[in-house]
Amino acid sequence: MKNPFKNVLYLLPLLATFLSSARAEPPPPSFNPKTNQIAKLPTEIKDQFILSPDGQKVIYLGERGKKEFLVINGKEQKPYDHIEFNYLNTGENIRYPLIYFLSPDGEKLAYTAQRGKDWMYVINGEESPAYTMTLMKSFQMGANGKIAYWAEKGDKQFIVVDRQAGKAYEAISDPVMSPDGTRLGYSAKSGKREMSVIDGVEGKPYEKISFLEFSPDNKKVAFVSQGDQQDLLITDGVEKKFPAGTKLLGFAFSPDSQKMALVAARGKKIFTLFNEREGKEYDQISSLQFSKDGRLFYIARNGFKQKVVVNDQEGKEYDRIVRPQFSSDGKNFAYQARLGNFHYVILNGREQKSYDAVGPVSFSPNATKIAYFAKRGDHYLLVVNNYEGKEYDYVGIPRFSPDGKYVGYNARSGNDLWWMVEEVK
Repeated sequence: MKNPFKNVLYLLPLLATFLSSARAEPPPPSFNPKTNQIAKLPTEIKDQFILSPDGQKVIYLGERGKKEFLVINGKEQKPYDHIEFNYLNTGENIRYPLIYFLSPDGEKLAYTAQRGKDWMYVINGEESPAYTMTLMKSFQMGANGKIAYWAEKGDKQFIVVDRQAGKAYEAISDPVMSPDGTRLGYSAKSGKREMSVIDGVEGKPYEKISFLEFSPDNKKVAFVSQGDQQDLLITDGVEKKFPAGTKLLGFAFSPDSQKMALVAARGKKIFTLFNEREGKEYDQISSLQFSKDGRLFYIARNGFKQKVVVNDQEGKEYDRIVRPQFSSDGKNFAYQARLGNFHYVILNGREQKSYDAVGPVSFSPNATKIAYFAKRGDHYLLVVNNYEGKEYDYVGIPRFSPDGKYVGYNARSGNDLWWMVEEVK
């Protein structure tokens, strides 16, 4: 097989904008097919920067005296006493900064900042009212542009939707939006009980509410009530009871929104429930989800070993597994795995070349190619279908052009930050 790279180099942004699976995904950024140098970074910045989804703007945290400010393509923004720019770890070898892009070109973004004792959200350059506490991980923007976030003022917590504060409670969960952004839900505590609040309407109180989620078609909303002698699954207000001693630990809707799979525990063993049938017992189950064609898959652990399970078929055991995913056509399946000091991408059950670290897998639009970053020693490189690119001081998550002929990624060599593109054959 021929080397898929031609001598054309460019760079894609570190995809560092989306912190929660509950967030509706914005439109994909445009793909710039031309090489350009994004910036010459200050030496002290190293890899503490992010790039806009289109890869054309670099953002890092600047300091002067006792003030902090964002620097966007060399232009300083408004100073504050503190800006939340810390990284949120979401698995091995990948981290997401607490900045949320509101547009793929990076012209609009949101973050949280502190002035004195007050905290605020800064949304497209405009400050929210002052709060006692903010949580950037709660920030949501729907496909329709609706914005919602969690806030605390004094001893009360509430959800703000498009700058309008909702009812205050003693405690409140992060908001969850429906996939199309038209619906909003969360749980709220009043006294010793918790209730769901769906589209502004309070539900029946329970001892504890967890795992609130909307269905893919936006029509259904479900959550788990834990406690009250037995766990319940509540879907659109209808309660489903489970035998005493059975604890519900999460669920997933099928792609057509007609079925649900659950993770449950009985004693120390954990299993799935799907189509009224119990799956095999494990010590732990995580990342429960469906493929687009309805296959149920998850990560299972027994002892210190993990494996991927797809429609009850178990894969090889590894020390650590993250990010299992199917390609868009459902024909290919990939995930990241570690065995000892060796890190692999696993594609359709086959280990690719081992490295000191590997990043998330990106499939080409026609699902015939994969791309990811890898680390060898102190350097990073792009890998496309097992062919290796040039080594850099840092390489970010790649993505393919809409026609699949190019792959873009961000790369740093010394202080020089580039938008790179490789032509793929």
